[in-house]
Amino acid sequence: YIGVIGEGGYIWYNAASMDNSGVEATFTWRDEIKDFKYDISFNISYYKNEITELPDVIKYTWGGGNGVDKTIVGQPYGSWMSYKADGVFKTKQEVYEYLSKYDVQIGAPGVGRIRYKDLNGDNVINTADMDWQGSDQPKFIGGLNIGASYKGFDFSAFFNGMIRDAWNNSKFYTDLFQGWTGNHSVRLMDAMHAWNDYEQTGVYNCDIPALTVVDNNVETRSSTFFIEDGSYVKLKTLTLGYTFPDKWIKKARLSNLRVYLQAQNVFTLTNYTGADPEGLGYPYPQPRTYTFGLSLGF
Repeated sequence: YIGVIGEGGYIWYNAASMDNSGVEATFTWRDEIKDFKYDISFNISYYKNEITELPDVIKYTWGGGNGVDKTIVGQPYGSWMSYKADGVFKTKQEVYEYLSKYDVQIGAPGVGRIRYKDLNGDNVINTADMDWQGSDQPKFIGGLNIGASYKGFDFSAFFNGMIRDAWNNSKFYTDLFQGWTGNHSVRLMDAMHAWNDYEQTGVYNCDIPALTVVDNNVETRSSTFFIEDGSYVKLKTLTLGYTFPDKWIKKARLSNLRVYLQAQNVFTLTNYTGADPEGLGYPYPQPRTYTFGLSLGF
């Protein structure tokens, strides 16, 4: 958006251009065996997105209010410019070796703190080590419809899914504790127990940072620590129904009568640790709902 002269607000302005290209394919099969009928339909799509033009006065724009996504020429919409996280320091020896090799200008490495890679190879850890780490634009999107009927019974199921990366904002609360108020995840108990064990063994055995009330290592910075595999497969809709025979419903002066039970958002298969890979960011996950229906025709 661009500011309006003499006004305090903003208006949206269509000032950018992007190129979308890709391939879509759909496969369908229908068959019947006596009274049993079934159909299967599968679709898959691949596309590539790239920003091709921004106004001359704009180098890049921020994305959807999360302070992470950037829109810049030559990259997909909403790309991530981030540090490359390289696990967590487990021992003091790892910290000493890191500090002896690199001039760390941002952050304060220590046991239980996130380690960041020297991406440009100059043995200095600073903003020059930030690089494009992808975006949440889908690489592949797919859907599967299955339908079947036998005499009066019918069944249908719809699956959808995609392959993509995801920026998990919820890790600020589930995997980090910087003294913020609000609710946090029980995962932080793992970090607390790991630190207690470290004091006995000298090894911090946990994949999330140790608890701290001061972010000396600047771990809230944009980094791949927050990027996860956001791919998923979801059983979106499942329906079971029964249509009564004509000889049963004619006495009631009905032309048709069908009852059905439908479930939505039945289950999700994913490695994403946030609430719902289908809706990234801070929204509530989509609820699982059950519906019983009765369809009448007079």
